Amino acid sequence: MQEKAYKHPYLMGFFLGLTLLFTFYVTGHGLGASGGFYRLLAMVVHGVFPDAAGDAGYLSRAASFLYRSLEGPSPNHSLWLIYEGIGVMTGAFISGLIGGRVKWQTIRGETATPKTRLLFALGGGILLGFTSKLTLGCTSGQGLSGASLLSVGAWIFLLSVFAGGFMAAWFVRKQYQ
Repeated sequence: MQEKAYKHPYLMGFFLGLTLLFTFYVTGHGLGASGGFYRLLAMVVHGVFPDAAGDAGYLSRAASFLYRSLEGPSPNHSLWLIYEGIGVMTGAFISGLIGGRVKWQTIRGETATPKTRLLFALGGGILLGFTSKLTLGCTSGQGLSGASLLSVGAWIFLLSVFAGGFMAAWFVRKQYQ
């Protein structure tokens, strides 16, 4: 299947804004990705190693909250971020299939080996996971949801992300040249 052209970014940004508005209306919360991974991790660790999860205050609070809400009489709204993450991954895969972009490849520059590129991606993912917990949100949670609510902290975060990305690009640009 031949690759289809990408949609216009401003049009897709408009639809992302509508999605964010709809999410606020339905859930009372904005979009975010790191919270779903955190909740899923807390549930898995609590299910496999309950004693260890109980000793780790970081995971214990999330796991006990999630399990209390699972046992309650009302629908479990605390898992919505996990459902959101599953939906984002499923939607991205379906979009890739429709657009003819699903391939097994490592996108890299001529000077980078596939192993180097994958190590950079792993390091970036670990750094992103750590900093998203440190800043109380990821780029979707802070950048989209927080900035749309005109949160000063979210705007500082967003400007810092752009500045940090610009500075880091100088160090990693050879991976793509």
